[in-house]
Amino acid sequence: MELSQTLDLTTIIISIILLMVTFGTVIFAKRNLQAIDSPRLVVTNVKDRLTRETGEEQHFIKASVKNFGNGIALRTYLIVITKNKKHFLSKPLVTLERDDCGELEVDIGFKNEVKKAFIITHDFFDGYYKVDVDTKFDNSHLYSMVRPVKRISSYGLTKKRINRWMKKAKKQSRFSRKKPKKRNREFKSPIW
Repeated sequence: MELSQTLDLTTIIISIILLMVTFGTVIFAKRNLQAIDSPRLVVTNVKDRLTRETGEEQHFIKASVKNFGNGIALRTYLIVITKNKKHFLSKPLVTLERDDCGELEVDIGFKNEVKKAFIITHDFFDGYYKVDVDTKFDNSHLYSMVRPVKRISSYGLTKKRINRWMKKAKKQSRFSRKKPKKRNREFKSPIW
């Protein structure tokens, strides 16, 4: 083996090692940024309430959340799926900062029983996070551990499933069926 072939082989091996070190550094930097600047939502309380205040029976699911992370949760939703395959979406909780608390509420109808519930949040880096909500309402939160926040992959099945649930919930929502009001204002030119 000649000296030039040996030098070429060592150059290729060193390049491959440096390429692997570069990929490892990028992955480490991405994970570090995610750990430092991502929202960490914790479900502090879940309530199941039946009322007859307005003359009709209503069934509300209310979840209280708190952000323990350093990042800001831009929009946070509560998605509730019932046993008869209906999907419900709460109004968004906007810009939940560090150590802020908020409540998400969904009116699911009196005869519907909850099958699953999730809290979905979106951050500044276009990352989505999911928290499972305990829907047993039997005080199991007193003896079980807190469920951690899970990051949703940008190209995974979970994100597609959540987008499908949100679309179904928007179609079934009574807020989306209302027509927007027309604005009949006259805009006058400003006096300078």
